[in-house]
Amino acid sequence: MKATFLASIVIGSLPVTGLALEFDIIRFNASVIITLDGDILAGDADRFANFWDENAYDAYSFTVALNSSGGSLSEGLKLGRFLRRNGVATAVQKYSQRAPMQSNWDYSFAAKPLEGSRCYSVCALAFMGGVERSVPERARIGFHQFYGGVKGRSADDTMITTQAVSATISSYLREMGAASELFELMSMTPPEEMYIPEQQDLGALGIHPISAFQDFRLMPKEGGIVAISTNPRNLGSLERVYELETFCWKGRPMINLYAEGASSGLPSKMADPMTTHIDGWWIETVVGSTAFGSENIRLYPEQKLLATLILDPETAKALSKGNSKFSVNSYTASGVFMSGVINAPEGDLAIAASFKGCL
Repeated sequence: MKATFLASIVIGSLPVTGLALEFDIIRFNASVIITLDGDILAGDADRFANFWDENAYDAYSFTVALNSSGGSLSEGLKLGRFLRRNGVATAVQKYSQRAPMQSNWDYSFAAKPLEGSRCYSVCALAFMGGVERSVPERARIGFHQFYGGVKGRSADDTMITTQAVSATISSYLREMGAASELFELMSMTPPEEMYIPEQQDLGALGIHPISAFQDFRLMPKEGGIVAISTNPRNLGSLERVYELETFCWKGRPMINLYAEGASSGLPSKMADPMTTHIDGWWIETVVGSTAFGSENIRLYPEQKLLATLILDPETAKALSKGNSKFSVNSYTASGVFMSGVINAPEGDLAIAASFKGCL
């Protein structure tokens, strides 16, 4: 029943335009932009999936550019989950239209981003499905509340369905990495209005994903404490570092690097000292850059734990006082094996506490 009801909801503080959702494609050497322009209505998620199957090829990266005033809630959620499953980026951006009889190559060369792009209501929810997300300076993204009111339904039924839909949206936004404050602000904005975040708020609300590790939390572990931060969007490494853990072990400050799961762990040859291409690691802190040799790193095969980085006390102290970035070196063609950025402009008390006894 809830799925049927969701499918009937069309939301948007501005009336939907009545323009059918149109797709087009802009190809570059190694990337593709798929444009979506118009209202997101029943069947559009499946239409887009078919368009994707026929056109999303011959590239390393894909971006879906959205320009829409709203539409069907269920279609927006379905579209957003499709985008996430396929690992695409999203942007709020409108492009110039293809001229009649214009070839794909000519259109890709001529297509220009336009001013006044917007992504409101269910479009904003679909946009949140992007693995990476971008709202350009002069574009607008808008969120608002909605309710389960349908003509002929009682007040009690309306309240129940509104609560169910709100729970669905809240769960979806968490799944897509939004901050809890975004749903709160959305819920406080009446259906006939629109909450449009300022550029400086996009990161804090999780609309622009932050690839850095931040907001470390203290956790007990094996008789001590560790500071942990998780970020599935750390895209700066070939072997993705999903989680960081800082701690003090036998008087030495250390950092553990974790993958999301054992299936993403290091292959045995990569972790074997006899065959690995790893020759050390470096870290840049508020006091400068420090390089460490292979004696300051431990690698682990076929498990969630990727590596342990061993610091000196001075570097560990600097690590807790501001922003930093690290990289595990490789002498292969890439030059980088595992890396990450720690965002703590005012320092991080949890990191400092985890190193207590080592400083």
